Amino acid sequence: MRTYGRAVWLTGFLLTGLVISAYLLPERLPDTDPSSLRHPAAGPVTGLAGEHNTHYWLGIPYARAGRWQAPEPLPPWQTAKEATSFGPFCSQYGGPAVTLNPFLWGDILGSEDCLHLNIWAPAYTTASVPRSEGLLPVMLWIHGGGNSAGRADSYDMAALAGMENVIVVTINYRLGALGWFTHPALQELAASAEESSGNYGTLDIIQSLRWVQDNIEAFGGNPKRVTVFGESAGGRNVLSLLASPIANGLFHGAIVQSGLSDMTTPERATNYRDSAVAGDPGSSAEVLLSLLMEDGSASSREDARKQVAAMSSTQVAAYLRSKSPQQLIPHYPEVGMGMYLFPQLIRDGHVLPEQDMPSVLANPKRHNIVPVILGTNRDEAKLFLLADPSVVATRFGLFRSVVDPGLFEIKNRYLSDYWRADAVDQLADALAQSQPGKVWAYRFDWDEGGDTLTGDYAQLYGAAHSLEMPFVFRQWQGLSMPGVFNDENRPAAEELSRIMMGYWGAFAHQLKPGNGRGHGPVDWQAWQASPAPARHIIFDTHADGGVRMAAQRLTMTELKTRLATDTAVENKQLRCELYARMFYRSRAWRADEYEQLGCAAWPPDALL
Repeated sequence: MRTYGRAVWLTGFLLTGLVISAYLLPERLPDTDPSSLRHPAAGPVTGLAGEHNTHYWLGIPYARAGRWQAPEPLPPWQTAKEATSFGPFCSQYGGPAVTLNPFLWGDILGSEDCLHLNIWAPAYTTASVPRSEGLLPVMLWIHGGGNSAGRADSYDMAALAGMENVIVVTINYRLGALGWFTHPALQELAASAEESSGNYGTLDIIQSLRWVQDNIEAFGGNPKRVTVFGESAGGRNVLSLLASPIANGLFHGAIVQSGLSDMTTPERATNYRDSAVAGDPGSSAEVLLSLLMEDGSASSREDARKQVAAMSSTQVAAYLRSKSPQQLIPHYPEVGMGMYLFPQLIRDGHVLPEQDMPSVLANPKRHNIVPVILGTNRDEAKLFLLADPSVVATRFGLFRSVVDPGLFEIKNRYLSDYWRADAVDQLADALAQSQPGKVWAYRFDWDEGGDTLTGDYAQLYGAAHSLEMPFVFRQWQGLSMPGVFNDENRPAAEELSRIMMGYWGAFAHQLKPGNGRGHGPVDWQAWQASPAPARHIIFDTHADGGVRMAAQRLTMTELKTRLATDTAVENKQLRCELYARMFYRSRAWRADEYEQLGCAAWPPDALL
């Protein structure tokens, strides 16, 4: 049955011409361009000539790291390295983010030796690379994928680099349980506070920034003008850089695209699920029990706990490290698109602070103060509602239609507004208090997807999660469903893309978006902390109001009041589901509020 289902997906992809963005570049790359020879401190490299009058260098190693160890810089190489192919992506479930072959979906693919980066830059000869005052701003992209899926080569950055005259760097970083994992045994044996933190993926990103500081000038980049930007989990990782004391001074601006503020306490990351302070289902304690039972070392959960109690820290650490990714990752069930749930961004007190993200960003002494852009898409939740059979019907894994438009829009509005309140408004208010005039916010509203045989994407997607990325990178193929972009909507989409790229480029150059280097129709005004108007820019085409400034603030309190009094939410279970999906395990969760809504009959875990 599994094989049949995958065959159906494959047939659908072939019929519709879907192109996964990880395979944007041709398999047969052009010959190395001699004028791309560069001499960074890491060692000489040659690359390729790309579109938009660019050079690009692929698969440059920036660090090495053993299992659950802090990354270390590599010794420099002496012979010119041909940086003409991407390095291996990090270990993860096979899914559409990393392979076109649906017969590999669900398998464990990738490598633990994956710490490579890629660079795109305006084309110069070896002798004419910009120096001193002519150095170009640098933009380091952190890919999304729930921090458990994805790869650095998901997008071709030639358009952004060439059209905005910037250097763009993309990175791989360790994912999932190989990127974020902490256990008392590992902590006891760790060689440093960084290594005991459990935040190995975060440390990888920080190490890539150190590499940029030491090497990017050889490519014409300015190490004193580095902007980090990322989407979804990549946006969360940008927030973690703002919060991390050891990232101080490594970057100078930040763009957070749809990045929620969640972090994980050490107790949730390490405890048993039935401890006095409960651990998450994917805590290291629970995974260790599951491993012992799977390999026959223990016959039951109780037996496994007894065995763990009798093991030394050295034995536990050795046992955990002996498991291959193929043995370890399946203990975290896949939830879709190759992603899985696990404790991440652990509040260890060294790499990341012990406080939650909004508290950290509200205190100027607790975070790295740099100019920041925060934004979300108006219909973030629609991408995930595609997998909700109560509102969307799916036939043959490909053809989709909304079966209950009213319920679809209710769920979308609450869940998307929560995303906005969490990822933008509360964080912008916090940041604006400590750095007034240096915080900007946006909402992406483009919802003009095509109406095709596979679905009406204006309705199904709207302005869904991740849909802004094709506009920032000027790239109309990739992870989006086939038919979203077509000949009819392309001209207006390209116009909006040019505007958005201008604002992103202006921020990289000037650390403020301004008028988008002359491409924006309005001057992007800074956010003002409450109670002042919450000024933010809306990105849309002329047909839907165009690019314009607006003022609207969403708070958790307002969302809760709306949900409690909304006559359109007639079903009590739906009200409880929405409350749980918005607030459970967040700082806004209140068990008493949940009960007052009449939700005692539905444990929140059962509604997620």
